[in-house]
Amino acid sequence: MRETFYSFASSLSNYKSLFYSTAEENDNIYTQICAPFSAEYSINGDSLTSLCEKCIIYLNNAEANFYSLIENARSAVYLLCFLHDELSRKVSYRYNTLTVYNGLIDLYEEKYGFRTIEDYKKHIVVDIIEKVKNLYDLYELFEKFTHSTGDCYNNCECAKKCVDLYKTHLGDCYKGINQDFCNELEKFRGLYNSHMEKISKCDDEIRTLPSTKNIDLQIALIVPFVIILVMSFTLFILHKFTSFFSRLRSLTSRKKQVCKNIDQELYELQHNYEIPKENSQNISYRILYNSGENF
Repeated sequence: MRETFYSFASSLSNYKSLFYSTAEENDNIYTQICAPFSAEYSINGDSLTSLCEKCIIYLNNAEANFYSLIENARSAVYLLCFLHDELSRKVSYRYNTLTVYNGLIDLYEEKYGFRTIEDYKKHIVVDIIEKVKNLYDLYELFEKFTHSTGDCYNNCECAKKCVDLYKTHLGDCYKGINQDFCNELEKFRGLYNSHMEKISKCDDEIRTLPSTKNIDLQIALIVPFVIILVMSFTLFILHKFTSFFSRLRSLTSRKKQVCKNIDQELYELQHNYEIPKENSQNISYRILYNSGENF
């Protein structure tokens, strides 16, 4: 199955731990690097220097630790989620997440160069950021619910948060909007429902997530399959019975022909027998006639 930005969401927790384990590092060099970025993107005296330093350190470590395109792409997607969280807390901030993200990428590329993440920069749009963040939040809530540490473990209120967030996207999925995203939601649904089969204490309405596939779409997909199946079965039966009846008709025809042949032979035998008899009678008549004339 092909990878998309949405398919990264289930594994982003690994990148979260990398981010926070490296963000403690600090050096004046990062402050100097981030000075022009902070001057351009800060607003109302709210400096973004600290945020910039964390992101540059994170990108540096991601480049050092990850070598494949997929790993670097995932590290970039997590950076998007992190920025989305941080910037959403800032009231009346005029820049959207993607603008700040691109500014950081440009800054990092200028100072360090890029190996692979730059390829993903041009493909990311605001809608993707929102959707990936929602998927990430779903998996994060689910992870807290399923792990035996913290207040959320097997807590039905946490499960309800998962259900509520999941259901906010069903409308778009039923309309066929953003199929890649809906496919990832469907994967999460399978994971959630499988786990909830073991949890009996939560209410029924939060124990099962509904499918992202519209019932009309499901029927549209199933009906042709059923029709094909029925037609195949019908043709199979007709073929079998047609062959049987053909053989039966053939056998009956042969029997009729045999009977007809027997009747014909009997008729011919009888006819052949009657002809000599008539001839013998004629001979007797002629003998008697000739004898009468002699007298």
